[in-house]
Amino acid sequence: MFILFLLSLIPTLLLYNRASLDQPVSATIQVNQNVIQEIDLTDPDELKMVEIPEIACNEDGVEIKNRAVRIRDSSCPDQICVQTGFISEPNQVIICLPHRVVIELTFNDRYEDVISY
Repeated sequence: MFILFLLSLIPTLLLYNRASLDQPVSATIQVNQNVIQEIDLTDPDELKMVEIPEIACNEDGVEIKNRAVRIRDSSCPDQICVQTGFISEPNQVIICLPHRVVIELTFNDRYEDVISY
């Protein structure tokens, strides 16, 4: 019985992953709850560094690579934002409390995260 239950979840997981890969994703960078920049992450081969003068990160502190974002370097004392590493899925977030920075990944077209049949 348990094996049948697990097998019944396979199509749902496959459809969910396929639906999320087809959606364009963007990264929203906020400082003090103000949107500073929105970055489109649709190019899988894109590699660039983003400098955000509003925060005290070092030059090129935000890295975009292969549809993922991370804070590469920061001057904050605990480095939690740097240790978070790359985020690549919608609704994932990097937060740097000392600098009041939030980087959030969202779907570009603001669709609900629901699959309908």
